[in-house]
Amino acid sequence: MLRSRITLIPVFVLVTALSLPAGADQSCCFMRHGPEGSYYVNEAQVGGEIAASSQDAWRDDVIWQRTIDGSCYTNASYCFSGERIFASADHSPVSGVMLHETWGDGTPPWTVSGGDSYSDGAKWESVCASVETNSGISGASIHCWSVDSETPLWSEDIADCLVAGRCIKVSDHGEVVAVALNMQAGFARIHCYDVTTGTLLSSFDCDSGDYGRSLEISSDGSVVALRAGRPIYVIESATSDLRWRGGGGANADPLGLSGDGSLVAAGFSWLRVWEWNGSTYDTKWTTICGSNILRQCIFSDAGNLLVAAWYPTSYDQNVVQCFDPASSTPLWTYDYTQSGGSYQDIPVAIATTNHGDYFVVGSWGSQFNTNDEIHVFSRESSTPEFTVDAPGSIYDVDICHRANGTILVTACGKHVHANEMGNGGDLFSICDLDPAAIDETLVLPVLSAYPNPCNPRVMLSYTMPRAGQMTLSIFSPDGRLIRSLDGGCHGAGTHTLSWDGRTDDGDDAASGVYLVKLRTEQGVTCQRGITCQQRLVVLR
Repeated sequence: MLRSRITLIPVFVLVTALSLPAGADQSCCFMRHGPEGSYYVNEAQVGGEIAASSQDAWRDDVIWQRTIDGSCYTNASYCFSGERIFASADHSPVSGVMLHETWGDGTPPWTVSGGDSYSDGAKWESVCASVETNSGISGASIHCWSVDSETPLWSEDIADCLVAGRCIKVSDHGEVVAVALNMQAGFARIHCYDVTTGTLLSSFDCDSGDYGRSLEISSDGSVVALRAGRPIYVIESATSDLRWRGGGGANADPLGLSGDGSLVAAGFSWLRVWEWNGSTYDTKWTTICGSNILRQCIFSDAGNLLVAAWYPTSYDQNVVQCFDPASSTPLWTYDYTQSGGSYQDIPVAIATTNHGDYFVVGSWGSQFNTNDEIHVFSRESSTPEFTVDAPGSIYDVDICHRANGTILVTACGKHVHANEMGNGGDLFSICDLDPAAIDETLVLPVLSAYPNPCNPRVMLSYTMPRAGQMTLSIFSPDGRLIRSLDGGCHGAGTHTLSWDGRTDDGDDAASGVYLVKLRTEQGVTCQRGITCQQRLVVLR
């Protein structure tokens, strides 16, 4: 209906900000938490009395779930500042990458079909990377994307190699993309690229017979770690110098690297932490968890949390342990309910918030669906904050803790449990709230446009909840940045800018739907800022 109206009468269409749930008023919004759940309340203007007259049926629950048809599974999903979700699907006929809106209905704004299969993805704020098999060169193709466009920022083809799972990462500071590929000559090769340009920064070849299993990168991108079966390689991304080659003890996947690159964790029937002493990595501590096998381990970016997930050889009772990396004694241990059935349940994916206050664990689920497949924990408690029962196995998870207390989780996997045969992939957008962290004074940024439609001049009005940096950008329908307005530091309150319908080059923007994005920097620790968006149509 919306599209037909635009086709017949070119007008600007105003859409609610993506940082709010459907139906939320855009005047000024606060988050509230009460015994009936959490919700937004609205006020007429900044500084006015809060009137809890509008509760938007907010639930601490699944926002949407999308099931992708075909003989596929979704094997990577990442959330960007709580606004977008990037995912990849494997196996034809639907292999490729997809962008979704966190608060939408699960319909992707854009999708790009891939080659034979997509292996994995990685993200930094609004930039993501993916790798796909490329049968035309008997190798792989690496792509770096901006979430604002379905056209890659850059791509790189590498011949004569095989794609390994969990072997592509983007540094948290958005400087380096690292990828490990298993070369047909019989070894793993690590490539490090500049995120913006795709320039190859370094290349490192592991020893013959060492194949990549999992990859990690430090927050600034300076250090890359690869588990190549038994051995672990740690290299300098700028020079490809080998920092350390250590013994992982077993041919397995678990690998963790702290945000500053000073700590490495790995294991099999044990969990071990190594610490950088300036010239090598020394063993810091080792622990075991009964007769269990370590499946995954991960550090928070801040380095204040280490999470380990274990499974027994009977595959019937997963275990999660939370550590302060300084000690081998767990802060706490959580045992899943013992399950049954002939198919395996394994905790395959972990993600933490940047500062290690929350983390999420995804598992395959047992044949009889005894336990929920998605568990979200606080560092402070072994009791899950909440769980989600998925229809099948979870393969990948991500988590974001926003400044207003919202905990956003994305998860993906296959539409059947454990190792059962079956088709289809699942993707989730999930929300929960941390009442203790809610800042009752935090106001979301507001953006409006008038007149809408415009012909062609439009007044863009925005409210800064607090003084700080801002950017106001206008994007074309295909995702290209066509105009940047003002920017710099502004005081708290309402400001107005005028757009004359021209691009930065001085050309008239053609008729069509345009995206205006306001971004404010508010000293948020878990994200770079809060983004507010509006859609407009230029009438010529």
